[in-house]
Amino acid sequence: MRRILGLAIFAVIPGVVLGQVSVYTPTLQPPPAAPGRLPNLSAIELRPEQFQSFDPSRVRLSWTNRRWQLVTETGELLKDFGSQDQDARLALQLIQELGLNQRAVIGEPVPILEYWLVDGQAPRGLPRSGMRVVTLVPAALEVADVLGQWVVRDKARIYFNFGPRAEEARQALAVIRKYQFDQVAYLGRVTPSMYLFFSQATPNGSASLTVERSGRALPSPKFSRLAKNSDGSPRTSQLPQATSNLSLAGVAAPVLPPLSNRRDPEPTRSFHWQSKPGHSVQVTENADRLPFDWRRATVVQEEGEWRLKVGTQVLARFGSSANHAQQAMAALRYYRFTEQNRLGGEQPYFTYYLANNQSPRGVMMGVNAERFDPDKVEVRQVGENFALCQGQRVLVQLRQQQDDARKLLESIQRNKYDRLCRIGDPGKEAMTFLVRSR
Repeated sequence: MRRILGLAIFAVIPGVVLGQVSVYTPTLQPPPAAPGRLPNLSAIELRPEQFQSFDPSRVRLSWTNRRWQLVTETGELLKDFGSQDQDARLALQLIQELGLNQRAVIGEPVPILEYWLVDGQAPRGLPRSGMRVVTLVPAALEVADVLGQWVVRDKARIYFNFGPRAEEARQALAVIRKYQFDQVAYLGRVTPSMYLFFSQATPNGSASLTVERSGRALPSPKFSRLAKNSDGSPRTSQLPQATSNLSLAGVAAPVLPPLSNRRDPEPTRSFHWQSKPGHSVQVTENADRLPFDWRRATVVQEEGEWRLKVGTQVLARFGSSANHAQQAMAALRYYRFTEQNRLGGEQPYFTYYLANNQSPRGVMMGVNAERFDPDKVEVRQVGENFALCQGQRVLVQLRQQQDDARKLLESIQRNKYDRLCRIGDPGKEAMTFLVRSR
């Protein structure tokens, strides 16, 4: 009987074991966010937004100084499209159809992205046909430092790259979450000339695509049993953890390229976004060296030929080949070239590039790259001109200036270049650059 009574007392007081008491202390944690809802925005610092307000019904298209521009009723420049008249006309239609009356940009001095609002709210509806659309999940986005570059990304891929500017990346994420942007559409074939963010979320946070003409609403998408979590929310943990759009050259290539800035830079100013905060880099332009901002590069057709330009400076001419010009533009963004070194002065006969004063690394897929051993390259005289040769193979045909040949050889051996890349027709390559494969 006493044994039974002792067992009963032990069952009633399970925390008393040999004179010790086990106490459970709960930890206070914020409740999890409801499925489909955005997280608390108080943890995200949103800096004051600078808007340009206007009347959409009075925006007009202007042809000024051989450039297509959208201007307000007071003549204030709203947006510059350069020579892209089709993009400018479509942008005007979008502004008037959607009633856009506010515009803001993120990124200084060169904008990375822009967003348009309607009376302080995100535009709603379906993107216009002909625009490229990328879907966003605001709750899944984060700001991360990838290879020294601040990006906005999710677990699968990078959407925007802000280079060394962490505050601008955080501002972009805060804006996306504030207005619940879940779609971004853009104009432009090579470089986006206009970004337009949409939101299909209703005020209670659920998604609904609205067709304005018929008044019908498409319900939120259904997910299969295998694609759901236990609480019914879409399963996102199966997304690849690695960033799939990291280039071999160590550049975090975004899904959405930077916004094209078609306004010509001031000739007396140089752009130094690559320099570290608090450190100014004095860059001087001369006949042998041309610094530039790769984010301002564009492909344009002028005087019957395709050109790769940065502002008013022409980096390469491709004649009638638009494909080669676009490939050169892709290489420029891939390596993030910031400086063109030229042999031949104002009209160079050979060029190579640096990326933030460093040697470009890796070989871009699809580019014609010739392999060589930098330690076995030497300067030789071939006929009346000089050339860089490896054995009996001629790598680069130069002119009669032996100093140019020696300068190029010193650069190759100092930077350990081992690939010569060419873009253009064989024998008439419009763009050449040296890279280090490892």
